[in-house]
Amino acid sequence: MCFNVSSANCTTDFFTNISTAAILQKRNDDLTFININYANCSPSAGGLFAKYSVLSSPASIALKDFLNLNGPIDKNNFTVTNNKSCESAGLLSQSFVSSQFVRLLTEDEFLKLNGVEVELALISATTNACIA
Repeated sequence: MCFNVSSANCTTDFFTNISTAAILQKRNDDLTFININYANCSPSAGGLFAKYSVLSSPASIALKDFLNLNGPIDKNNFTVTNNKSCESAGLLSQSFVSSQFVRLLTEDEFLKLNGVEVELALISATTNACIA
């Protein structure tokens, strides 16, 4: 995988966005609140609740989504390298990138994806009534 992040954030810790059991519990509590109070969000929130319920901290939603890792994240299983760019490392060639690829996320965009509300909005089955 190739992520476009600053060299200071080129660490496994940067991607481990659920670093403690308390953060994981807060995500589950948020989803429970959404399920109880916003019935029009229940189908999408239920899927997210299933996703979070198998995680154990420390966890990474990015690694869960891309590699189906449910945690805890063992930093010894990852090697982080810092290349000038994903392109210069050869990772944007056709053999690695699907035809639907548009671009890499910026570091700020990646950080903004860190939340239940954003994940809920990104689920294609989530209705406008849910996210309004």
